[in-house]
Amino acid sequence: MAADMMKDEKTLFTLAMKGEWKEVLEICEQDVRALKLKITKSGATVLQVAVTESQVYTVRALLALIVEKSEHELLRLQNNGGYTALHLAASMGSVVMCRCIAEIDPALVGVRNKSGETPLFLAALHGKSTVFLYLNSRCSTELGYSSSRRKDGDTFLHCAIAGEYMGLAYQIIEKYPNLVHSVNEKGYSPLHVLATKPASFKSGNHDFGRFRRFVYDHCISINQLEFPDEKDIVDPDQGTDEITKSKSQKEKSSKDIENPETSTEHDDMPPPGRQQLQPKRSMFCDFIVLSFMSMFTLGTKCTMMLNSFIEDIREVKMKHRWSIEIMKELIEKTSIYDYVDPAGPNKNQDEPLDKDEDNPKEVIIKAAEEEEKKGQKGLLTTRGTVASETAILVAAKNGIIEIVGAILTKFPVAINDRDASKKNIVILAAENRRVSLFNVLIKKNLLRESIVRKRDDQGNSALHVAAVYAKDKVWPIPGAAAQMQWEIKWFEHVKSSLPRISFRPNNEEKTPEEMFTETHEELVTQGADWLVKTSESCSVVSALIAGVAFATSASIPGGVEESTGKPKLEKHAAFEVFAISSLIALCLSITSLTMFLSILTSRFQERDFAKDLPGKLLVGMTSLFISIGAMLVSFSSGHSLVTEDRFRYAVFPVYAVACLPISIFAVAQFPLYVDLIRTNFKSRFAYQE
Repeated sequence: MAADMMKDEKTLFTLAMKGEWKEVLEICEQDVRALKLKITKSGATVLQVAVTESQVYTVRALLALIVEKSEHELLRLQNNGGYTALHLAASMGSVVMCRCIAEIDPALVGVRNKSGETPLFLAALHGKSTVFLYLNSRCSTELGYSSSRRKDGDTFLHCAIAGEYMGLAYQIIEKYPNLVHSVNEKGYSPLHVLATKPASFKSGNHDFGRFRRFVYDHCISINQLEFPDEKDIVDPDQGTDEITKSKSQKEKSSKDIENPETSTEHDDMPPPGRQQLQPKRSMFCDFIVLSFMSMFTLGTKCTMMLNSFIEDIREVKMKHRWSIEIMKELIEKTSIYDYVDPAGPNKNQDEPLDKDEDNPKEVIIKAAEEEEKKGQKGLLTTRGTVASETAILVAAKNGIIEIVGAILTKFPVAINDRDASKKNIVILAAENRRVSLFNVLIKKNLLRESIVRKRDDQGNSALHVAAVYAKDKVWPIPGAAAQMQWEIKWFEHVKSSLPRISFRPNNEEKTPEEMFTETHEELVTQGADWLVKTSESCSVVSALIAGVAFATSASIPGGVEESTGKPKLEKHAAFEVFAISSLIALCLSITSLTMFLSILTSRFQERDFAKDLPGKLLVGMTSLFISIGAMLVSFSSGHSLVTEDRFRYAVFPVYAVACLPISIFAVAQFPLYVDLIRTNFKSRFAYQE
């Protein structure tokens, strides 16, 4: 008997993997016990495998067999992870399969897997809005709230926001408003989770170029937010009709293939005999038609690419709008007690919390302790522990200006919040290089002395943490020298924005300047090595151009008049171009060589990276590029005087080939030149009204 069961398992598994579901149905119809077999290593049954393979027709047939045999308990079979067929259908996002299963056994909506997740929870976890709406309509409010949380304390509102399914998260808030106050085992509320998603807000998208930013701001407008309605859920009968329709179309297409003479797919084509009567086009006509078709195809592809580009930006803007709406709902329903400084506003750092019975936090902590005494793992509707940092601190750490501004508008006392390390908003913004947030704090005059004088548990002020270099917090520009330059700019910007009270030493008796020097030693060494290598390679090219330019400027094409000593070709316009361009190439190549040599002999002190070294490198490379162009112009104009009018146009390709090697070098170094311009002239740290 056991051998037969193992044989059936292997047979069912083989047929299912080959997609031969008709044979699978025949085996199950012969013996309904085959539906109890776990045919995969994960412990999945035939029905569960059919669900994961999206075999809607097979699932319907198996469900009909279960109902016919009154074997409803087969629907409650779970795999090794505790997933039922409804769990898998909800994860797949199939409304049709979910409705078919839930109508047979509605209690399956509340069944949990080993992680404590119900099918309703999995629908939210995977962002299946339509399935979530349907399953939610099948359960009561009490069952919905009880299904909203899994073992680790996360609710499906936490998961929807974490997965950035913002439209679904907004609907969950409307249907389950009490989940706004829910927290997981770490004490994180849905607002905490939202504060960890900088890409869901406009302020967190730093990779937008100017063109994308222009399209985002001026070319796309979202007047109304859209989300699926419960009335739009697909009806299972409609699903049956679609399956029947697709099956009939498939049969029809197969018949057409077998009987091509009865096929109506190409009825608009002329019979074979008429093709000889068509007028024959000339090769020129074919060329014109082909050209127009190519232009049309190219235009169509460009239009499709543009539409795809705009649609991508529209989806991003839609997500940002949803995030703003969710943020408003979460903050509107949040208690002010969630934004009290753990050390208490305007109190000493070591002063404990006021243990007031009216304080919701204390009540919640006591409730959690009672739950733990009972040996239960607190699936509380609110919270089991208090988070080590409030939502505004999480948002400040991630640079989400929208959340910080909204919380400060409703709860001004939130400016006093500090995390477990006693870091407030100003310290977190300075530490994580959140330039936009720091400038907003300056604009709103929030850098008051009472806020700025706060220090963390190591005695570090905002200026101390701004002085620390961290490899995981680099600036969006390549090159160690550029990184060092921006580090200096950031430190000076923070220093100029804070009162002198921030300059005092920390607990280790280190000033911000000392911490800056200590933590940037490696970066200074890397920047110096990079500058030396760059200057050496560029100085070689500069010396080569200077030598060629000197020889060229000292020679006169065509010779001179013996009587007067004047050039014979001085009346030609090309001669004037030659004389001026050769002089420019000589002067600028020497200038660039001088700049590169001055870099090579520099002391490479950390302050030299602020303006001196990047400025010299920029001047040197600018002179180098101009001298390269002047040398090419000098060569072309001088050679054209020698050839005169005999090969006036034929020599142009020769000039292009001759200029190609040095032009490749210029093009290869051009991105570096653009970065140098950005670092030297783009002042992104200075706040402007």
